[in-house]
Amino acid sequence: MNQNYRMICSDLDQTLLMPDKTISPKTKDILMRLVQEGIYVVPSTGRAFWSMPEDVMGFPGFHYAIVSNGAAVYDMEKKEALISLTLPEEFAGQLFHFLKERNEWVTYECFIKGQAYTSQSYFDDPAVFGIPGDRERNYVQSTRVPVPDIEAFVLEHAGELDALDVIVLPEERQRVSDEIRSHFSGIYMTTSVSHLIEISNEKAGKHKAMEALAENLGFTLKEVMAFGDGDNDSEMLQAAGLGVAVAAASDLCKKAADVVIGESAEEAIADYLVSLYLL
Repeated sequence: MNQNYRMICSDLDQTLLMPDKTISPKTKDILMRLVQEGIYVVPSTGRAFWSMPEDVMGFPGFHYAIVSNGAAVYDMEKKEALISLTLPEEFAGQLFHFLKERNEWVTYECFIKGQAYTSQSYFDDPAVFGIPGDRERNYVQSTRVPVPDIEAFVLEHAGELDALDVIVLPEERQRVSDEIRSHFSGIYMTTSVSHLIEISNEKAGKHKAMEALAENLGFTLKEVMAFGDGDNDSEMLQAAGLGVAVAAASDLCKKAADVVIGESAEEAIADYLVSLYLL
């Protein structure tokens, strides 16, 4: 048994999860064997807490979860937030005004106390924002609560936002992201997929939540291993004692990793853990 890594943080989508959003039986078996050896396995996701799939919520080996890109850390058994960071109350209104002034064609989603909400138009058809296909529509409709006026809803709950995502056409994301970054300070910005600009408290970030949880459990970052695939995982992989990117990871994520392994859909994480821990 490899004693170097006592905590494993793993992204979910396109990383730990199979394409159908489940954890494969083989991977579950390996993770449970590690948990039984006293190793903490921590889902670390951009998803809101209640948006995590049933396979993750029901897995007995997960005691903690890092969610909302590190804006919250949850006790999985109690379903309660141990850490909860919210955006400054004035930020949402300022952002809406800023993007309206520039006539940006965007909509929004927000996370409040672990629940994700989005605009009715995006909920009904994500394809209008350049994301066609049943998979994205099914994901949105199974994880988001639609509201008729997302901006009014966000402003009503402005002091409770775990995260605020700008939904934008993929080809416009970098430009709009650069504009927001140049105008606003005191926020944390990242992205996990081509059509989202994900914004949360400046103290958020999977890497910061990972460090806080590790410290609480009595570990150093050198004793933590992290898996990921997206830009929003890159800082986590860089901060961990061992950062592992899957084959389809973004360039930024691969650059931050110590190791690049195979395809997530082919259970590359399970195979890597078997080799590392000599299971």
